[in-house]
This record gives sequence, structure tokens and C-alpha cells, in this order.
Amino acid sequence: MVGGDTDRARKLQKVTYSPLVLTLPIFTHTSNNPYQPLLSSSDNDNEDDDYDDEDDDSLIVGDNDGTSDTIVSSSPLQQQSSNSYSYSVFGDDNSTLTTSSPLSSSTTSYETIEEEDDKQTSSSSSSPPSPSSHPSPSYPLLLKEYFKVIQKSGRDWNKELQKLLFDSPNIEKFQKLTFLSYDFTMTAQSIGMTIIKEKHLPLDHKTIQPEPDLGGLAGGEKFMHRNIMFKFTQDPMVDSQTHLYGGSKPNEIAASKSAGNELRGLSTFFQNVVDLKNLGNNIHLPLMCIIDYYGYRLIAISILPITKNTIIYGSNDGGKTVNNVDNELSKMMKIIGDNMKLKGHISGAVNTSFIYGPGDLEIHKSTIDSKFYALDFGRLFPPLFPLKEKREIFYKLFRPEFLKLNSIALSSDVFSGWSSKDVDKSIHEQEVKLATDRLLNDHLKEMVVQLETDWTRGYLNFSSDLGIELHKKGMNLGLLGRIRSITNPFIQNEKNQTLVGLILCEMVARVLKQAYKQELCKLKIHHQSDSPVILATVQFLNRILSKKNSFWFLDIKQMIQEKYNQDHGLDVKELESSTDLLPSISLNRIIERFSTMVGLDLDSRIFCALNNNNSGLVVRVVTTDIKQIRPVLKHSNMIDRSNGIALYMQATQLIYSHIGRNRDEDLDQFIDQFNTDHSQEISLLLASREKLQMASRSSTTDASLYHLLGLVELELFKLRSNERDHLLASRSYLQISISFDSGSISALIALATVYSLLDNHDKAQDCFKQLINQKNCVNNETLVPLLYEGSLLYSTRYNNQGKLNRVSFHILLNLFNLIDDSTDLYSELISRLITIEMIYYGNDKYSQLYEMIESFQSPKESNFLNLVGPILEKIFSKYPNLLDDYKKDGNFLFGCLLVSNQNTCPSFFKKVGNWFENVDVSPFTFTLANKLYQYHFEKYCSLSTNHKTLQIRSRQQLELFIKTPKNILKLFIFGQDTLFGLLENQDLLKHFGATTRELIFEQMTIHSKPSDGLNHFKLLESIHFDNHFCSKSPIISMIINNFLMTLKRLTIGSYGYTDQPFQEELELEKFDMMESLHLGSSKYYQIKSFPKSLQTLTLSLGQRNILELVSIQCPNLHSIIINDPDSEFYHQQLYHLKLNRLQSFKYHCNGKNEYLEKNQFNQGLQCWIGLSKLFLMVYHPYDGWNDFFKNLPNLSSLTLQGNEHLNCTIQSKNLENLNHLRIISNHFETKRMDNFSKLKKLTLQNHQSLNDNSY
Repeated sequence: MVGGDTDRARKLQKVTYSPLVLTLPIFTHTSNNPYQPLLSSSDNDNEDDDYDDEDDDSLIVGDNDGTSDTIVSSSPLQQQSSNSYSYSVFGDDNSTLTTSSPLSSSTTSYETIEEEDDKQTSSSSSSPPSPSSHPSPSYPLLLKEYFKVIQKSGRDWNKELQKLLFDSPNIEKFQKLTFLSYDFTMTAQSIGMTIIKEKHLPLDHKTIQPEPDLGGLAGGEKFMHRNIMFKFTQDPMVDSQTHLYGGSKPNEIAASKSAGNELRGLSTFFQNVVDLKNLGNNIHLPLMCIIDYYGYRLIAISILPITKNTIIYGSNDGGKTVNNVDNELSKMMKIIGDNMKLKGHISGAVNTSFIYGPGDLEIHKSTIDSKFYALDFGRLFPPLFPLKEKREIFYKLFRPEFLKLNSIALSSDVFSGWSSKDVDKSIHEQEVKLATDRLLNDHLKEMVVQLETDWTRGYLNFSSDLGIELHKKGMNLGLLGRIRSITNPFIQNEKNQTLVGLILCEMVARVLKQAYKQELCKLKIHHQSDSPVILATVQFLNRILSKKNSFWFLDIKQMIQEKYNQDHGLDVKELESSTDLLPSISLNRIIERFSTMVGLDLDSRIFCALNNNNSGLVVRVVTTDIKQIRPVLKHSNMIDRSNGIALYMQATQLIYSHIGRNRDEDLDQFIDQFNTDHSQEISLLLASREKLQMASRSSTTDASLYHLLGLVELELFKLRSNERDHLLASRSYLQISISFDSGSISALIALATVYSLLDNHDKAQDCFKQLINQKNCVNNETLVPLLYEGSLLYSTRYNNQGKLNRVSFHILLNLFNLIDDSTDLYSELISRLITIEMIYYGNDKYSQLYEMIESFQSPKESNFLNLVGPILEKIFSKYPNLLDDYKKDGNFLFGCLLVSNQNTCPSFFKKVGNWFENVDVSPFTFTLANKLYQYHFEKYCSLSTNHKTLQIRSRQQLELFIKTPKNILKLFIFGQDTLFGLLENQDLLKHFGATTRELIFEQMTIHSKPSDGLNHFKLLESIHFDNHFCSKSPIISMIINNFLMTLKRLTIGSYGYTDQPFQEELELEKFDMMESLHLGSSKYYQIKSFPKSLQTLTLSLGQRNILELVSIQCPNLHSIIINDPDSEFYHQQLYHLKLNRLQSFKYHCNGKNEYLEKNQFNQGLQCWIGLSKLFLMVYHPYDGWNDFFKNLPNLSSLTLQGNEHLNCTIQSKNLENLNHLRIISNHFETKRMDNFSKLKKLTLQNHQSLNDNSY
């Protein structure tokens, strides 16, 4: 026995069992046939499945599903480098779509493999079923010579699939996987429909002939076409007198269910293979689907490069020899078994081995490509304890969701002849019995309570897919009756609908589906005509939809009892023949569910009539109401999953293209992303979410799929920051993902991210602790780069969302702790980032930062600076020059001022002092400067003694500067009280006056002339008035007249309002030294004259004829900015400026007026020949652009802002010296631009799309 645990197999375990409701029968073994149940009870026939539906996991009619790789990363930045991907072949659920391609509609019905519990008969009474191949080689038959079977004209499905799975994750890969799976299912459907329709034709009349050489030990008719093998589901013979599922009589319902178990097992197996240490690179599976059509079930599977002689694990001879001969594979199977809660055990009737999973699970090592191929998953999951008939163990199996929840692993071969040689079989049997009791009692009751809660809260309603909800909780749909019997019948939702009503609707729909399939199987359909099926369908529906027969009084109740046996869920009153069940259900919903499950398209008039249900005949169905009867496909979720991943990658590629990540193409491919309109990205994410949700409906234990859904919701939140529901959905998906894979690094990071965004920093920190505690499993080489990229993604460099920045900071805190003693590159980078985030967060965000650091620190401190200080001290002791390149950033400096503390971080405090010693307040924004002087003035003064800029906001601050006078060049004076306080202090006034070059007056309301103290400012060159209030006296003149001989720059900003406004008239011609003048918008002063020395003028003042004054009185003017978007004054008088020899002209006014034409800008511009910079706003058509630009040969910088009327063609022959072009428009076309050899810089703003441009 290679790879087996001999000691474990031989050792009896000591287990303490709690009392059970069930009674364990005596087990005996009387046969070497492993398909003989080890039960002493009689071999009763079971024509009805009282536990599970044939379609155990709900049905989907619609988009092809698909499986593929799933990126499991905390951010899209991981997509290009991560090797972790997931290929899951799993089914879908009860939703309905029709498609003709993976992205559009068709006429094909798809349902997931999970609908395997409803009963179906696939043979007629006059034609006994042929044996199934289940016990020996599975549906992918062991071919004698693989290369002989591959047809030259067909596709090698397996080769294409394996090649794609080995490709690195990218959009192209997932798109190819989508279409490969789609092509396979479409091909299988087309061929399968023909095979089913020809089932009862004579052999020589069939267009697709059966292949006798493909028969296994069990026999049965099999077909090979286009490299796909097809086989009808039938109950196989295990010996000359016994059927595998039915005993003495065939049980085709169980055989149909077993085929679903095969596909479900295959899907779940591969899902777990890939989730566990990338084992998907080592164990491979075929493509597979199931076709339900006209009452029959057909299995389709791609052929594999294996033979009978290539088996190395499991048995292909009916259990005579169970193999386990490869150490590497044995180790992988142990990992997979442990993760799936499949218990290792001794298996085999003669030559045994210790294995995980069932004995007839086969794994081969191909002699062609040396890959491991797994097949035959029909009994992968352990069976439930058989309550009614012993052969239930071969098709009534636990769901994978319940196994995940179960505390111990269970044996797949329990109660069968496969475990006859296992000395621990009694322990395995008792464990399964305990698990069955838990499922049918405690777990079921807990699930019902949750259903009732969801129903009352509105989370569950009549439009919900009940099957999916039950599957997520590990419940088989065969338990619907039992569930209904313990559900509170009086619980209603806001629409007064009952939960027991919804359950009954689901039960009735499934009973009808089973009966309908049985009716179709009796028809012996043939290829020549579909009319018998249509007529039978019409008769079946009319029987259901009529109130004048006994159907809803007697027939439906008998059918429910036959299907669900004693657990039928009907109460005593409902069982009475006088009780009509119609009032207890929604007939419209039942017909919709029934139609979806059987692939039936009905005319809309049927549903309209059902909505207007009256007494008597509900509606009469005629043949024209049957629009179509489609095949229903159960298949893997490869199509939806691959499609969803591809859409997600496309969305994130667009989202993050601006930071140069997650992108394979050149930057110009993404030039249309300069705008802030994210509608395209949002639409891609919504489409991705829809596809992934469809894939997840059946892949209910797929951790990677739920992880990806969580990431989709997280990206949607980033683009819709005000929609908290995305965060809640992301949290839910990620929690589910981690419940199935608690060791997922990236899922934990993503969940921590969501918790931080929800301001739940303690829970976020718990995720990080859980992550860091896995260091014995995950080394720093993996963890640190992953966290680092996540922190960078959410940092202030790339996001304006404060919440996202908090995430970055929280990640950095943990990273810093993780690599505290490291000296590598990451240590310095992380130290740099954490300091930047901490300091930027110091700006107005104490409370948010405090909460995060508080959750990070242990024990918790009470003071913010006490929390931040030790971290900063540790960083700057290690890297003293870490952020010297940031010292000119005002926001950064201000943050440093807030978080520095001489007691908690002396090294950092000293560094900040050095920065402030050499840098004055000029980098600060006006708002930050106000905060600095208003709230942190003393600390600012204690850090530096070399200020060049000073704001004085009160007399108290003046007293501080008396003690420590500074060499000030720029002086801000706030309020008249401060001004008069300064003028009263002669010593400080003389000191300031000796050096100050610029005075800024703000919030002044002066009613009397200031003292002569202003004469001390003998070097003053610039005066700025801003945000002051109108007074009863000419304030501006009273101040500026003190500086007639020195004033070079004058700015008059905005005015406030007073009860008695005063309009001041300013005579400025006497200021012979004035070079620059800025006039803000106000009606409280008027310019009577301009200085002749003026060179630069900025106008926002709405004054008539002002440009005429400028043109006449300012001969030296070379630069003018007119910035008054709402004014019409300038539009009529721009022509005056043609006489000025301008070098720079900015006209930032509303361009809807035809000012270019009215001022005749296409002529008379001889004085503008030296113009080098031009800015125009244009919102009106203009045809004179060519003549206009011809007059500007020396133009080097051009900015045009406008809308669709900005239709000029920019030609190089007119602008030969242009080196910077800036376009602010969402309609301008670059194809209107000629080639510019000297153009060095092109700026495009507000461009929605440049796909049609060709510059």
C-alpha cells in the first residue's frame, strides 16, 4: 500500500457518540461485489426517491456557465503576477436565460448539474433499459488508443482546455475559456438532440451510430461524435439479477440523479484542487455536460488521453483492485480529502488501498502527456445513512456545503462493499449516522429559523430561488417536505405571503417536472415528428390549469406523497379530498418554474391569463401556445465564470490605467480615460457581477468565486463612494469566501479593507492579526509585497477618497510591525509610505487615524500623539533623511507640525525643526496658513527662528513676536484691531518696516485713517487687499497713498458688505513704479485712471469702458488676464486691446457671446505679432480661425476651452512656433490638428473619448 496510512487504517478509534434518533441496523457482508450494500435488510425496490430530487440543485435555463481561473488578490494590481487561479467545473442554478453566444440570446436551455433530485424515467415500459457503465469505467471511457480515437476533423477538447489552464491569467485567457466551454456545450447539445430523437429508430436509420467498442463492464449504448462521448443514463446491472440503484428492478430516477452527482462531484473536486496550493496544475479533468431533452438524459464528455492500463489511483475493475501507487499523487489526494472533509479509509473487495474519496474514483497518469487525469465522481461525496432502502447509499449523498460545516470528515465508501475490508468501517458508519442525524434534525431546524428570519425581513420572497438558498445551507431539495412541516405557517412577509406557500410552490413545480418527463418517455419519440411531444405537453398543461377536475384536490397530493413519502409536508387539512391546494400556492410561479426546469417556452398570453385568475377555467392551452421545447443543459459554470473574470479584468484595467498598472498595452490605448466619467467601468463591473453571481449559484462552496465577487463590489464602491450597500455586499461575499478557505491571504486583506471602509477598525485589525499569525504558512517574501501593493493602491498618491486612504494607512501599520527589524528595500519603502500617510492624515483627521492606531496598538493609549510618536521615532531613528524631498510640500509640512512632539518622537521633532528653519510658510495654501497661525502658532514659532512670512491675527501674537522678532518679508494682517495694535507698537513696527516687502490686509473694516506708522515700511513693494468690508471712508486710498514711490504690485480682491456701502474712486496714474495690478470683482470701487508704468493687468472688475482706459493709459502693458465669466462688459470692448503690444492674453469669460466676430479678431492684430501665450474660451461658432492664427506667428502656448463649437482646425503653417497646446473640451477632435514639429507638450482635459481621433 503506497501512500496509505497503515497504522491509521489498522487502528480502531475511540469515539464517544451521543444518542441518536436513528436506529443503526446490523451490517453484514455477503459478496465481493463492492456495489452490494452492506445491509441486512431486504432488497426493496424503490421507484421513488423520498429524500432527494433528481435535480438536487435547482435548474438554470439560460447562459452557458463556465469555470476558469479566479484571481485571488487583494487588488487588481495582483492580477498580472499572481499564479493562483481556480478552474471549477460546477453547475448553475434556477435562473433562466437564452443565449446564442456567451454574451447574447439563443434557443438553448441550460440548467445546472445541481438539479439532480427530481425523479425522471429514461426508458419506456416496453423497452427495458440497457445496463449503465457506472460501476466500471466512468463516462469518460478508458480508450484503447487515444490517438486513434481523436478524429482528424474534430477538435481535441482536452488539449485546448489543458493548454488554456496552464496559460498565465489575462483577459484573453478567460475569453478563450468562455468560448471553449460554450463551443463544447453547443456542440454537445446539437449532437445530443439528434441522438435523443433517434433513440427509438432502427439502428440502420440512425445518423449517429452507437460505438460498440466503447462499452465498459456494465454495457449500455454509447456514441462518439466530434471527439465527444455520449451515453444515456440507465440503471446498470452489477450482476445478472441486480441493478445498481433499483435492485431487482431498474431505478432510472436514481440513475439520472447519479449522473448529476457525477458532474457535481467533478466540479467540486476541481474547485478544491485549485484552491489548495495550486494543485490544479497537477490534476486535470474533462469537459462534461448533461443534456435533458424530451424526457431523456444524455451525458456528454470530452475524451481523455488515457487507457485501462494508465490507472494509478482507485479502481476500474469493480473494486477487485484499488490502486494507490504514486507517492506524489497520494499526498495531493490527502490534502484534497482533508479540505473536502473526505475521510481516508481502506477501500476494495480484494486488493485494497488506503485512499481518500470513493474506491471507484479513478486517477490516471497519461502516457501521452504525463498528466494526472481524474474521472468518475458519481460517489465522491459520502452517502447519508439509508433510512428507507439500502441502495440509497449510491445516489443519496451529502452536499459539499454540509460537509464543510460538519466537524469531522466522512468516508465515501461507507455502508458499501467497497469498505468490506476496512477494520474501521463501524466507526465510519457511526460517523455518517451522526452526521445524517445532525442534518435531519439540528441543522435543518437552524436552517428553517434562518429562512423564517429572511422571509420576515424581506431578504427572501416569491421571486427568490429557494433551491439556491437551501443549497447554500447544505440542504438537499428532497427535504422540502420536511422543511415545510416544521416551518411556521403563520409567518408572512409585507405582502402577506407565507413561507410555507413558497415551499409548496417549489415542491409542486418539481413534482410536475418529474411527471412531465415520465409522460414524454412513454411517447417513444422519433426524428421525423415533434407533434406528439407538443400534443402531450398541451394535454399535460390543460390538466394542471383546469379547476374543473380533481387535479388540485386529489392528484397533486398523491404525487407529492409519492415523491416525498412521509415527509410530504402537507398538513391534515390539506390532505383532505375536499381541500383545494390552489389557494395555497401561486399558480403563475409554479408554471414559470416548471417551464424553466423543462425548457418550455409558452406564449405570454398564458401568463397574462394566470395573472388575471378567475374561477372556473384558468386558461386553455392550445398548440400555438407552445413556442418551443428546448434541451436543458447541465454543465460546468465555465462560461459565466470565465466571462465574469474577463469583464472584471477589463474593468480594473480601465480603472487603474492612469497609474500605469494592470495594463499590457501602450498608454495611448487608454487616452480616453482622462475624464472622471466612470460609466464604462461601472457597466463592465455590473456585467461581471451578473455573470459571477450566476456561476456562484451552484458553486456554493467556491471560495475563489465569492472572493472575486467581493472584489467586484469593492471596485463598485470606489466608483460609487456614496453607496454603502456595495461595502456590505463585499463584506458578505468575503466572509463566505473565508469560511470556505480561511487561509486565503488576499481574501483576508480584502475583508480587512472593507472593515476599514466601514470604520470597523478593530475587526479590520483582527483580519490582519489572523493574516500575520499565518506566517508559519506564508513567508514574508509573499506577504509583504502583497500588502505593500495594497497599501500603495489606496494611498493618497492615487486616491482622493479619505476612506481608501485610511485603508492604506492601516495596511502600512501592520506592514511596519511585520518588518520592524528588516533593513531591506521594502522596509524603507513602507517606512516612507506610512510616514506620508500618517502625516497627511494629521490634517484634520485625528479621530479617524486615532481609531486605526488604537486598534493597532496593544495596550491602547489615550492620546493620539502618544500613539503616533513611537512609530515616527522608530522610523526617523532608522532613516533620518527619509522624507527630505517632501519638505517643500505645504500639506506635508503642516501635517508634520501637527504630529511632531518633542516628548514622544524627539528625532522626528528635530527633523521637522530643521525643515521649518530653512522653509518659510510660502508652500502653505491660504487655508492651511490660516489654520497654522490661528491654532498652531506657538508650536510653529518653537520649531523655527528664520521666518520670512508672518501672519498676525491678534494683539496677543504681536506680543509673542516682540520677544522673538523675525526678519519678515511678507506680512499678513488680519482685522483692524490687529492693524492698529501693530501701529501702536513702535519697536515692532520699525523692525517689520525695515525688511517687509509685501503687506496683505484681510478682513478690514476701517472708519478712520490709520496712523502714520505705515511710513516705516520704506521697502514695501506689494499690497494685497482681500476679503475686507466696505467702510464709510476710502480705505484703499488711505493706505496705498503712503507708498507712491515704492509700490510695484497692487491687488484689490473681493469685498464684503456693510449696511452703508461706500464706492471708492481710485486714481492710480500717480503710482509711477506700479508694474502689476489685480482688480477683483466688486461694485464698491471704480478705477478712474491707470499708471503708465503698468505691465501686467488682471481684471475681474465689471466696469464699462475700462478696456478703453487701459488701451490709452497703459502703453507698456504686455500681459492681460480677463477673468469674469458672468460679465458682458468685456465682450463689447475687446477691440481696444488690439492697440496694445501684448505678449500674453487670457480671456476667461463666457464665450457664448459672439465676441470673436464682433471684435473682428481676424484682422487688425499687427500689434499682437509678439503674442506668445493665448487662452480663449469659445462657446460659439467662429469661422475666422485661419486668419486669426495667421496674425500670431510667434505664439508658443495656446489654450482653447469650449464645447462642440470649438471646431477650429489647427494648422502648423499658421503656428510654426507652437510648443504647448492645451485643449479643454469634450468635443474637440485631434484630427483637426496638423503635424507640429516643435510641439513638446499636449494637454487634453475633459475628453470623454478620443477613439475616433488620429493625432
